Order: sequence, then C-alpha cells, then structure tokens
Amino acid sequence: MVRECKYCKKKFKPAKFHPKQTYCSDKCNMDDWYDEHRRVYLEKRKCKICGEEFQPIKDRHYYCSRRCNKIAYYRSPKGQIQAKNALKRVMHKYHHNKKFRDRWRKKCNKYVTSNKGKKNKNEYRKKYRKTEIGKLADLKYRKSDKRKVSLNRYTKSEKGVANLLKHSLKRRTKIKNVIHEFTYDEWLQKLKDTFGVCPRCDRYIGIRKLSLDHIIPISKVEEGHIYTIDDIQPLCRSCNSSKNGRVEV
Repeated sequence: MVRECKYCKKKFKPAKFHPKQTYCSDKCNMDDWYDEHRRVYLEKRKCKICGEEFQPIKDRHYYCSRRCNKIAYYRSPKGQIQAKNALKRVMHKYHHNKKFRDRWRKKCNKYVTSNKGKKNKNEYRKKYRKTEIGKLADLKYRKSDKRKVSLNRYTKSEKGVANLLKHSLKRRTKIKNVIHEFTYDEWLQKLKDTFGVCPRCDRYIGIRKLSLDHIIPISKVEEGHIYTIDDIQPLCRSCNSSKNGRVEV
C-alpha cells in the first residue's frame, strides 16, 4: 500500500510494524511539528557521518537521522565493545542451537544467491585484489597446483569447450573478417550426429576430441565470407591438419 507524505507530498510505503505511518521520514515529522508550533530554528549544520545539511532541534544534535546516530555510536569505543559482545552471543547460539544454525544458513544462502549479494561479493573481490595482501594471494594461487587442476577440469567441461571454440573462431576470423552464422547448439548437434566417429577416416575418437574444420578453408575465401552450419564439418585433429588448405569434394 503506497501513501503520500503529509509534509513533503512524496509517495512512500509504510513500515510493517507501523501501518498508520503518515510521514516518509523522521525529518518530515519534525519539520511539520516545528511549523505547527512556530518554534525558532537553529542554524543548519552538516551531519558528521554523511555530510548532508539538516535542521538541528537542540545544540547537542550532530547527526541528521537515527541511522547516522547509530553508525556514530558503533564507531565509538563503547559501541565496538557492545558489537563484540553481540557477535559472541550470536556465535554461541550458532554453535549450540541447531534450529538457529539452520535458519542462519538459509538466510545466508538466500542473500548470496540474490542479485544484491552477488553484486556486493564482486565489489568486495575487486577492492581486495587491489590491496597488497590480495595481489600476493593472487600470485600464490596462480603458481599453485589447485589452479592447474581447476583449469583442466574447466577445459574438459561443456562450458569450457564452448568458450574455447568461440575464442578460436574469433581469432581466426579477424584475419579476413569472416562471419560465422551458426550457433553453438547447432554445432553441438552436428557433433552428436557423428557419434564420436571422424567422417574422413572412420575412426572412433569421441565427441570431445573432434575439431571444427571449414570445408572451404579460410585462406581460400574472400573477405566478409559467411559460413553457415553446412559449410563446416567435425574432423579429428590428424585429419584436420593433413587436409590443410585443400578443398575436398
């Protein structure tokens, strides 16, 4: 249910715990109250947290909203001690209460899979990689055996094979501005029709080991030539290399 603010006339959604809410924010509520009672305003100040200008009610007011006030409190030594104690209580619950642990995991998984969670994760990774510790961690990972294993696994997977094919086609077609008018799904279907047998030498090799061959080679084609799915064929690597730049009918 959308309502109109009583003071600034902006549309807003009332909170679940406050269904009779008539103002969009605390600021509008205070401004309306001051207009009614004709109080004298103090000079405008800048919020110490967000830097926005606001109208203080008392001399002691240094923050524009409750949110900024809360942030300031948790940055203070007293607030940090309270936050640590709260974290300890939560961790104790997590380790000793199974229901709480399951509920916490569900909540975390829901956030991680959401668009907001993915966006925040990527932003955090980018910031971390720019730091000295992040750069050292990247170097260690590149030299480790774990990366080699993951790369081998990726290149053998369907997604890895598809990406390798796309990149190889891009590299080769840049020379003569050749256009490939076929999808990866069409190419996959053509591979499945062979049942892993090379059509040139009639040897069984397996679908993953068959490579893409242009019936009319790229070297003998004019610039801007268009290749369709009928102009290519799957061959084994030895047949593809022995065929070289010849046109076989």
